[in-house]
Amino acid sequence: MWKGFILTVVELRIPSNLTLLPGHLYMMAEALAKEEARRALEVPSCFLKVSRLEAQLLLERYPECGNLLLRPSGDGTGGVSVTTRQTLDGSSVVRHYKVKHEGPKYVIDVEEPFSCDSLDAVVNYFVTRTKKSLVPFLPDEDYEKVLGYVEADNENGESVWVAREAPAPRGPGDAPALQPPLGHSAERPGTHMAPPVSSLGPRVTRTQKLPRPCPPGCGAGDRAGHTSSPVGLKLGLKTAVPRVGERKGGGFLEEALFA
Repeated sequence: MWKGFILTVVELRIPSNLTLLPGHLYMMAEALAKEEARRALEVPSCFLKVSRLEAQLLLERYPECGNLLLRPSGDGTGGVSVTTRQTLDGSSVVRHYKVKHEGPKYVIDVEEPFSCDSLDAVVNYFVTRTKKSLVPFLPDEDYEKVLGYVEADNENGESVWVAREAPAPRGPGDAPALQPPLGHSAERPGTHMAPPVSSLGPRVTRTQKLPRPCPPGCGAGDRAGHTSSPVGLKLGLKTAVPRVGERKGGGFLEEALFA
């Protein structure tokens, strides 16, 4: 049944080589009538509402868009006309053909009239019979890339057209601009970023040995290898750790451990 519906819509005929019930044949006949009515209302893209002279001028000015177009007939009968333009020995040859609308059919008025079910079929007839030398006319539509608007000048009262410049196309080797990480904003004018760690001086590691702090009571000569700087005390001095054992007098050993 579904194969019958598909063939009916595509070929515009009810297939006779399928075993179908009378009800199925009746539904396919209804689908065929609806499809024929739908195709009859379809208008191909090369159909333009222009006059005979306008159609000829369009084909002459825009030959790269095609050389065949459909237009309303000038006799007011609801028919369609076909205008073609070709070049022969350097001169243009323009021809006009009449297509009659007889019921649901379109009849091409030539020596041997040819009946078509739709306007698309009319276009296909001219393309196939001329070995594709006729090409349907497809007008080239231009679209703006930059948004513009009309703005009134408050000083002189004149209206001006305002449009921002289009962005320059990026080359294949140009890298996109790096965006700041999420949650961080770019540096504002007048502000300064924190200097890198390397600019604050040499970084002190645990493997470096700093001068030992001077213990109380040492002489001036002994202070050459010591320092009393707070930084040195903070970074280089380890807290004296008493030994586990005690002397008999109850005092700790006076020996201290330094880094």
